[in-house]
Amino acid sequence: MGDPRVTFRQHEISYYLQDEMRLLPHLRLLVGLRHELQSNLSYHKSLAPRVALAASTADGRLVVRAGAGIFYQRQPVTMEEQFLLLNGTHERSAVLSQPGFPSPGNIPNTVPDSVLRMDPHIRSPYAIQASLGAERKLGQEVFITADYTMLLGRRLYGTRDINAPVATGLRPEPNFVNIGFQDNAAPTATNHAVHVVPLY
Repeated sequence: MGDPRVTFRQHEISYYLQDEMRLLPHLRLLVGLRHELQSNLSYHKSLAPRVALAASTADGRLVVRAGAGIFYQRQPVTMEEQFLLLNGTHERSAVLSQPGFPSPGNIPNTVPDSVLRMDPHIRSPYAIQASLGAERKLGQEVFITADYTMLLGRRLYGTRDINAPVATGLRPEPNFVNIGFQDNAAPTATNHAVHVVPLY
């Protein structure tokens, strides 16, 4: 129930600096830095450095590559949209106990609302990614590659009910049922992957 129309703007700016250097005849270094900004976030220090190394044997039959970097995730437009819609004034979200079927009937004004709030200091989540790979030439047209990748997600988005009943069974804010709170408190996520692929 309510007015499902909201208007907002979200501007995104990013820039990237990169340099590649030959340290030795068969060793290259690549360094980079990316900066991400979003107009609806108060935190603007999302600097994402990256570094990569590539080394090969003198005959070029073996190449080893390693790299690591930080990669920020943009805040989805739907996240801001839901925050504005479910703030208790645009759309009304109510929890009914034992509603009628197939129609729940009229929702009385005395039913407490459920709302969605956002941490004013919310930040963009980021991932730390590192990889190590090797490519070996076995024949004229035969190669084998092996890669290991590690991905660690930090400050991930999460929504929790900060109005859940306490030990007494009562809610901290009795004028609401659920108060969804969006922040960066989701657990850290880690992923490891190994790939070995023959190429012909």
